[in-house]
Amino acid sequence: MKSGHLNNGFQRAVLHAVLIIAGTLMGLLGQTAAVAQNAPDSQPSLSGAHPPTIPMLGGHRFASFTTMPSPFTGTFIRNSLGAGMSSGLTLPPVVIGGTEIQFVTGELAFSQLRFGYQQSVKDWLAIFLTLNLYGRLGTETQSLISQGVTYMTGFELGWLLKVWQSDNMLLSGALSLENINYGAVNLASFLQRVIDEGGIKPGNALVQSAPMTIGVAGLRYAWAVNDMLGFTAVAKLAYGESPDRRSANRWYYQVGISSDFDFGPRHSVPIGLAAAYTLSNLGGEQGNTVGNTDALILRISHTGTSDFNLGIELSSRWQRTDGFDSAFRYNSAIIDFQYYF
Repeated sequence: MKSGHLNNGFQRAVLHAVLIIAGTLMGLLGQTAAVAQNAPDSQPSLSGAHPPTIPMLGGHRFASFTTMPSPFTGTFIRNSLGAGMSSGLTLPPVVIGGTEIQFVTGELAFSQLRFGYQQSVKDWLAIFLTLNLYGRLGTETQSLISQGVTYMTGFELGWLLKVWQSDNMLLSGALSLENINYGAVNLASFLQRVIDEGGIKPGNALVQSAPMTIGVAGLRYAWAVNDMLGFTAVAKLAYGESPDRRSANRWYYQVGISSDFDFGPRHSVPIGLAAAYTLSNLGGEQGNTVGNTDALILRISHTGTSDFNLGIELSSRWQRTDGFDSAFRYNSAIIDFQYYF
């Protein structure tokens, strides 16, 4: 099979998945809107006999991004699944057996699976657990040799505490412990060691892994301008081990800001639109991320129920990685389910 066929096939699969997800969400939105139009008295109410389980502030229902944790201490379960592709990637050269192999272009595929659970203990306190699985692999021969396969598995366990609240603002603090395991299949490095050592030796492993543990402290903020418009912000600072076992412990950070519009309260349209920007120096799917990773995220959500969030996130990320002269961009789509109870 030609490498181009693999790349085109993966892109078609991702496109089909996104179209199916979008069609399902649009159908749900259209069905809910039709019900709301034909029977306005029977549409789900966020204030009335059935109080909402989704947290609200100042009459506003906030969008909840997968990469920007919420400041609310409610109980929920969450699951998200996503995939993406790089765009216009120029691969760095690879040296094998003293020969430098030049690659012009290639593509990388990305995947993400995340599960989260948060349990409210008190009105001001919650415990949360997040499980993460990220992956990245080359979809063409040249990108597979140059970049191989990398993955990250991990979990985060922590506490969320409400610090301050007014009628339309909320500030919470979070403390957590995060355990991460980075893994990589580096074909070029493996082949080079085989050549240098005259064969496959016991210490020449094809799969390399690096576990790390970090402590995280952060602030989460929400501001409801009115019942339609809201803003959120997050700031996280972490300290712990480096994926590179030869390096000392280091600091990590993430900051993000978002705005969202909920058209339900004034127009009886169960749709929410949101946009976010995040900046972080902790790579998701690989341990050799250097510098910052910038992300622009757009989200469309169904807001017609009082206990369920369904949304699609479309994002572009600019990631700086060892071996690349500049940041490369990749685009992804994520479907996200969140149920409050």
